[in-house]
Amino acid sequence: MTRNRNNGNNNEEPTSEFIKPEEVLKTDRFTYFSTVPSRGFSQLTRAKRNGRWWMLKGLKEQYREDAVYQAFLQKEYEITSQLQHPMVVSVLSLEDVEGLGPCIVMEWIKGLTLKEWLAEGKHSRKQRRHVADMLTEALAYVHSRQTQHRDLKPSNIMLTQDGQHLKLIDFGLSDTDSHAILKAPAGTEGYTAPEGPSDIYSLGCVLRELRLGGASGFVIRKCCAQQSRRYTDVATVRRDLHRSWQWPLRILLTIALIIVMTALYLTKTDQTNAIINFVDKKVKAICVEHWDTNGDGELSRAEAAAVTELSDAFTNNKEITSFDELRYFTGLTDLYQWQWGYDGCSFNGCNALRSITIPANVTMLYGESFGSCTGLEKISVDPANTKYESPAGCNAIIEKATNRLVVGCETTHIPDGITTIGNNAFGGRWGMRQMDIPETVTTIEDKAFVWCVKLTNITLPASVKTIGNQAFGRCDTLISVRCYMETPPTITDSVFTNRTNATLYVPAGTTAAYKAADYWKEFKAIKEF
Repeated sequence: MTRNRNNGNNNEEPTSEFIKPEEVLKTDRFTYFSTVPSRGFSQLTRAKRNGRWWMLKGLKEQYREDAVYQAFLQKEYEITSQLQHPMVVSVLSLEDVEGLGPCIVMEWIKGLTLKEWLAEGKHSRKQRRHVADMLTEALAYVHSRQTQHRDLKPSNIMLTQDGQHLKLIDFGLSDTDSHAILKAPAGTEGYTAPEGPSDIYSLGCVLRELRLGGASGFVIRKCCAQQSRRYTDVATVRRDLHRSWQWPLRILLTIALIIVMTALYLTKTDQTNAIINFVDKKVKAICVEHWDTNGDGELSRAEAAAVTELSDAFTNNKEITSFDELRYFTGLTDLYQWQWGYDGCSFNGCNALRSITIPANVTMLYGESFGSCTGLEKISVDPANTKYESPAGCNAIIEKATNRLVVGCETTHIPDGITTIGNNAFGGRWGMRQMDIPETVTTIEDKAFVWCVKLTNITLPASVKTIGNQAFGRCDTLISVRCYMETPPTITDSVFTNRTNATLYVPAGTTAAYKAADYWKEFKAIKEF
């Protein structure tokens, strides 16, 4: 419902450059006024009229006669009055209320802000995904009306007590292409893109706090990526979120099909040709040099299965890129194999290695086995391995009995259920910029992310109790650490070596505890979220 306008009298002088007398309805029918706490120049008042509660948004007394602030109010009304959606706050009119001056009359919403709702910490992933679905629908509609919210954050999102209904509120800093005035700075620290207000960047920040699980991290990272690589529309974000929530079934079906087709292929191959067809010719040359026992210039599966140790055949090799054929080396049980006289850790220093598959019988595997493999993009384990697994979509090696992530790479998605990130699991992954740690992780071991030199943001869930030495050592570009732990864990000097250049975000009411804790207190700044 829009306000009444009378534009027939063009000779009447306006009392303000922005708000004309005929554009403001007169009313004295509001009763039971109560002030709602607010910041900035806006004054919020709850009042009753005709048996219904309303929210009145006006100007604080010291700003009411200021034409600029009157214009802000007028602009907000013009923008919000043309938004008609069940998930966007509904605006009735712009009225002159006795004692309050011009006010936007909007629906009163009973519930919690998303910030308060999340703080309860009792909501299921299904509920959080429902909130994300409603939020993206609401924002997509707002954008379809050529409107940018410009201050999207949890405190500007309202939910009913049960979280089943969402309302996007506070369009005080919003803007449209059709408005040529009041192009003011906007946004809130922690939710604003480096180049300035961006609803999609802010949406990514809010989605991260919702902890949606699954493969949602990929969508969130693209929302918060550099401007040139960021999503351009909310509809695509929403589509990709839905797909990320459906990925387990799709991937399982795909894997099942791949396993069947591979089994058929391998069966046929075993019958006709037992020679390994290496993708990387440099890997083949090394294998033939060391283990071609019959001298035919090839390596058969039988010859590969007879190998019991790799020694330093591949250590510090800067040329090999792919070794998925390692799965045929079924005689291997140990991929650490450190010995005096050579720099062990089978693939240590292979910085061009992109892809590898661990054999079925390996029972000793460590992060150091792939230390300084800076380009590692894909790692998996043979499905027949009884100690380790690489669940669909995670791109990492997990120790089954302990739920410990042993080795990961730049594209790893840490699945829910993981309790420990192992020693040197991501050591030397130079291309990693961000990692989402699930809320089941309790321990981050020594050097887990050491030398991740491009890692800029890390979020530590409330479940984390232990952080080992050099866990984030030499992460020299780390600028933001978001901690959800109410009590700061004990750490050493080497955990965050770049802490004096980074900002630490902590839960509300915990600043004093972190400022009193050794080494946590040395962060460049400590802020509450």
